[in-house]
Amino acid sequence: MKKPTLPHKRTKSAEHHYFPKSLQRYWRNPEGLVHRRNSRGEIKTSKNGTFGQIRNAHRIQIADVPTVWDESFEYIFGRADTGFRELIELFENSVRLSSANVGDISARFLPVWQFEQDSSLLSECIASLVVRSPGFRNSIRVGVQPFHDGPVPDHLISGNQRHVLTDYAKAMSQRGKYIFMTAGEGEFIFGDGMLNNFRSGGPPSPFNPRCLVPLTPQLAIGYDCPSSYSVPGRFMSIQLSKQEVDEINFYTMVYSKEHIYYRSQCPQDLTELERSAFQQFQYHDPEWLVDIFTAASNSRFQRPA
Repeated sequence: MKKPTLPHKRTKSAEHHYFPKSLQRYWRNPEGLVHRRNSRGEIKTSKNGTFGQIRNAHRIQIADVPTVWDESFEYIFGRADTGFRELIELFENSVRLSSANVGDISARFLPVWQFEQDSSLLSECIASLVVRSPGFRNSIRVGVQPFHDGPVPDHLISGNQRHVLTDYAKAMSQRGKYIFMTAGEGEFIFGDGMLNNFRSGGPPSPFNPRCLVPLTPQLAIGYDCPSSYSVPGRFMSIQLSKQEVDEINFYTMVYSKEHIYYRSQCPQDLTELERSAFQQFQYHDPEWLVDIFTAASNSRFQRPA
């Protein structure tokens, strides 16, 4: 009997990036360097995209010897990795910026109509960064551990991770609200974890995802899908104050364990990173983020004629 074969059956050992090379180019300082700081206070720099990788993170290999179930699914992140540049350029070339000095959050939102017809690339790029992050892999490990004797094997984590990108990218492209947050005078950081309620199974489901994802030092994307919201104008932008940027960076450090990445502005208070633990807010709803998501869900915009 002929053995079955699997599509994309590439199981060669490889470094798989959770901080994609195509995205790291936006995190370089004027000298062409990306900075990485770990939980022990060590700072390193790189100019060739070698940061943010895990060996064989996207490989399923069940046994020491090859089997027909072995697979590399690194290819599923290909569209996102090639699409980051298109996504960022579309935003930079078409979006007006609001003032960070207006008191009321709702008054600071401006509509972003460019994504109303097709948000599939945006959704896939954002979902890809969440589901391949070490923080998400750890949430799978924690969820599986009670049902497994001994350490959870990597192939079990990868097997639970594999299907999530399609589920969440599809859900996010069809529902919910997006907020493009610009940093103004501050800078966002990237981490090995980020605020999200994504899970590989069970609640919270793809029907109510929430995440906050730094994309570049000047752009972070907030996404929320509440049970009800004003539909006209699913996409909006807001310019943040330096204090608000610091708040988002604080969230990133709470959800990260080992590393943060930055261009030129390293956060002053690194207490949460130095705990060296993946943490989370209860219900993933810190007060400031709840306020901005609530304001976004109630915002309506009139499409120009």
